[in-house]
Amino acid sequence: MNSETPAGGMPFETTRWSVVLAAGAGDGTESRRALAELCRLYWAPAYVWLRRRGLGRADAQDLTQDFFAHLLANEGLTQPRPEGGRFRSFLLRCLANFQADAHRRKQAQRRGGGQAPLALDALDAMEREMLSPSVPPAPDAAFDRRWAEVIVAQADAAVRREYAGPRAAATFENLRPLVFGAREEGGLAKAGAALGLRDGALRMALSRLRERFRAALRSEVAQTLADPGELRAELGHLIEALAQPGGPAGTAATPLG
Repeated sequence: MNSETPAGGMPFETTRWSVVLAAGAGDGTESRRALAELCRLYWAPAYVWLRRRGLGRADAQDLTQDFFAHLLANEGLTQPRPEGGRFRSFLLRCLANFQADAHRRKQAQRRGGGQAPLALDALDAMEREMLSPSVPPAPDAAFDRRWAEVIVAQADAAVRREYAGPRAAATFENLRPLVFGAREEGGLAKAGAALGLRDGALRMALSRLRERFRAALRSEVAQTLADPGELRAELGHLIEALAQPGGPAGTAATPLG
């Protein structure tokens, strides 16, 4: 992607969301591809938000599909954006408006709008999560935690791809549970034994892996921003969302610090 250099000096890549905003309601191929990718990634947060708002499973699935079909038709990109350059905030505001207008629409879009529905096993996992008493009941809190989990999963996949080859993959698999500050009894010693590394080399390998996760998390969050100046605040929001009750085990402490 293209890059730009803000007043501070460091160059920032043009992000998916900035590409979408730059094109507005136009038909640019790159813009539509970037928006389609964002919609694919954030299907789950939108669905969870609607379920927390009281919609049944089928209705929430249908409305989520219709909502993203609406966005992909660029019908939502001509609205004012008081939330600034954060895709997360834009998505939630548009979703709230879309739900409020749903009963007034005279003709519903065809189910799915041409977009592949979320896999059934993924839906089942979300349903199980929402039945847990530790899950925040507020729709916005549930949305934010699911958004944060998507970011972490994307970063995880990106770092995993960097650790190619049998030796590197073994390093990733054995040290990955320790990246987010998990305090598993004997976890470091167990990883060292599996990898054949002494304490100093093991800690260095873990430090490098954590650094790769820091970079990957920053990159994934940046993709949802139009203004690189908002990156620090959005990373802070991600940490808060992961620290909510019911968040993934071991993610309350991220490798961002």
